[in-house]
Amino acid sequence: NFERVSWSASLRATAEDLAERLAVFTQGVFLLMVQGEDVAQVTVSPKRGPVPNEIKGFEHMRDNPVERASKTLWVTNIATKEGKRGKGYATILLEEVLLWAIKAGYEKLMTGVSCDGFQDALSQGKVRSIEEYEAENMNPALRGLQRAASRHGLSVWHSAPIAGYWPEDESSQGYGVLVAIT
Repeated sequence: NFERVSWSASLRATAEDLAERLAVFTQGVFLLMVQGEDVAQVTVSPKRGPVPNEIKGFEHMRDNPVERASKTLWVTNIATKEGKRGKGYATILLEEVLLWAIKAGYEKLMTGVSCDGFQDALSQGKVRSIEEYEAENMNPALRGLQRAASRHGLSVWHSAPIAGYWPEDESSQGYGVLVAIT
């Protein structure tokens, strides 16, 4: 199970959660395989809302119901297998997801990403605050989304860091940002 090898026990979805997500929008799970090994996963589904300024946490975004008529595609999971992170695999897969979304007629891609690495940046003295982390563009997931979008001439907007976005994620100290690609 890809979820098991990508996330610590406290952060991973249950088998029941995954089965339910797959049943609702089966074409929304993308895997990248390198030399016979699954290394990255992106899960998407069409949803109407909520509007970005109403989202206060990861679950609020992820658990919003699927609405097939929506022209907004929400990325509800981006995962890279442990030991394979930092090699650009998620960015490669996100580019493919963007191409698929454009061809399928979606007008906007929305997601939320944790501020991964914020805790390390603080402890190493690279930044003194979440605002500085943001200003230095240190979020690897956000940079990957920016690279994927720019390769296709798309624009990227992201929110200011949201405290408590994903409280269980120690690496981000719970902070996350919302991202829109158009």
